[in-house]
Amino acid sequence: MIGVGRIERYVLGRTLIALGGALAIIAAVVMLIDFVDISRTVGVRADVGFSELLLLTLLRSPSTILSLAPSGAANGRPIPAALHSGDNGAAAAQARMARRDNRA
Repeated sequence: MIGVGRIERYVLGRTLIALGGALAIIAAVVMLIDFVDISRTVGVRADVGFSELLLLTLLRSPSTILSLAPSGAANGRPIPAALHSGDNGAAAAQARMARRDNRA
Protein backbone atom coordinates (compact mmCIF):
# COMPACT_ATOMS: atom_id res chain seq x y z
CA MET A 1 0.00 0.00 0.00
CA ILE A 2 1.29 3.40 -0.94
CA GLY A 3 0.88 6.11 1.66
CA VAL A 4 0.31 9.75 1.00
CA GLY A 5 3.68 11.42 0.88
CA ARG A 6 4.81 14.84 1.89
CA ILE A 7 4.55 16.36 -1.58
CA GLU A 8 1.01 15.00 -2.08
CA ARG A 9 -0.12 16.54 1.21
CA TYR A 10 1.48 19.84 0.21
CA VAL A 11 -0.22 19.91 -3.19
CA LEU A 12 -3.55 18.86 -1.69
CA GLY A 13 -3.31 21.53 0.99
CA ARG A 14 -2.44 24.28 -1.49
CA THR A 15 -5.23 23.18 -3.82
CA LEU A 16 -7.81 23.19 -1.03
CA ILE A 17 -6.65 26.63 0.14
CA ALA A 18 -6.93 28.02 -3.40
CA LEU A 19 -10.36 26.44 -3.88
CA GLY A 20 -11.57 27.80 -0.57
CA GLY A 21 -10.24 31.25 -1.45
CA ALA A 22 -12.00 31.23 -4.80
CA LEU A 23 -15.25 30.14 -3.16
CA ALA A 24 -14.88 32.87 -0.53
CA ILE A 25 -14.38 35.55 -3.18
CA ILE A 26 -17.40 34.38 -5.20
CA ALA A 27 -19.52 34.20 -2.05
CA ALA A 28 -18.43 37.71 -1.03
CA VAL A 29 -19.40 39.14 -4.42
CA VAL A 30 -22.78 37.36 -4.33
CA MET A 31 -23.39 38.60 -0.78
CA LEU A 32 -22.50 42.15 -1.77
CA ILE A 33 -24.94 42.06 -4.68
CA ASP A 34 -27.63 40.51 -2.46
CA PHE A 35 -27.02 43.14 0.22
CA VAL A 36 -27.46 45.99 -2.25
CA ASP A 37 -30.59 44.37 -3.69
CA ILE A 38 -32.14 43.77 -0.29
CA SER A 39 -31.27 47.25 0.96
CA ARG A 40 -32.91 48.80 -2.10
CA THR A 41 -36.12 46.77 -1.80
CA VAL A 42 -36.57 46.33 1.95
CA GLY A 43 -34.83 49.46 3.16
CA VAL A 44 -37.27 51.71 1.30
CA ARG A 45 -40.37 50.03 2.71
CA ALA A 46 -39.43 49.83 6.37
CA ASP A 47 -37.09 51.31 8.92
CA VAL A 48 -34.52 48.52 8.82
CA GLY A 49 -31.05 48.81 10.26
CA PHE A 50 -27.74 47.51 8.98
CA SER A 51 -27.80 44.42 11.21
CA GLU A 52 -31.23 43.35 9.96
CA LEU A 53 -30.14 43.85 6.35
CA LEU A 54 -27.01 41.82 7.00
CA LEU A 55 -29.08 39.03 8.57
CA LEU A 56 -31.44 38.97 5.58
CA THR A 57 -28.43 38.85 3.27
CA LEU A 58 -26.92 35.93 5.18
CA LEU A 59 -30.24 34.08 4.96
CA ARG A 60 -30.68 34.69 1.23
CA SER A 61 -27.11 34.23 -0.07
CA PRO A 62 -26.78 30.42 0.25
CA SER A 63 -29.75 29.83 -2.04
CA THR A 64 -28.35 32.31 -4.55
CA ILE A 65 -24.93 30.65 -4.49
CA LEU A 66 -26.46 27.20 -4.98
CA SER A 67 -28.60 28.42 -7.86
CA LEU A 68 -25.46 29.76 -9.55
CA ALA A 69 -23.55 26.51 -9.02
CA PRO A 70 -23.60 23.83 -11.70
CA SER A 71 -26.38 21.30 -11.17
CA GLY A 72 -23.96 18.54 -10.22
CA ALA A 73 -22.20 20.66 -7.64
CA ALA A 74 -25.45 21.63 -5.98
CA ASN A 75 -26.59 18.09 -5.27
CA GLY A 76 -23.38 16.05 -5.38
CA ARG A 77 -23.98 14.34 -8.72
CA PRO A 78 -21.81 14.56 -11.82
CA ILE A 79 -22.92 16.93 -14.55
CA PRO A 80 -24.36 15.10 -17.61
CA ALA A 81 -22.31 15.32 -20.80
CA ALA A 82 -25.20 16.95 -22.67
CA LEU A 83 -24.93 19.97 -20.38
CA HIS A 84 -21.21 20.37 -21.06
CA SER A 85 -21.78 20.87 -24.78
CA GLY A 86 -24.62 23.34 -24.31
CA ASP A 87 -27.13 21.05 -26.05
CA ASN A 88 -30.46 20.90 -24.27
CA GLY A 89 -31.64 17.82 -26.12
CA ALA A 90 -33.98 19.63 -28.51
CA ALA A 91 -32.01 18.50 -31.57
CA ALA A 92 -32.08 14.88 -30.39
CA ALA A 93 -35.83 15.06 -29.78
CA GLN A 94 -36.40 16.48 -33.25
CA ALA A 95 -34.29 13.71 -34.77
CA ARG A 96 -36.32 11.05 -32.92
CA MET A 97 -39.58 12.58 -34.16
CA ALA A 98 -38.26 12.69 -37.73
CA ARG A 99 -37.25 9.00 -37.58
CA ARG A 100 -40.66 8.09 -36.18
CA ASP A 101 -42.41 10.01 -38.96
CA ASN A 102 -40.27 8.30 -41.60
CA ARG A 103 -41.22 4.83 -40.28
CA ALA A 104 -44.95 5.56 -40.47
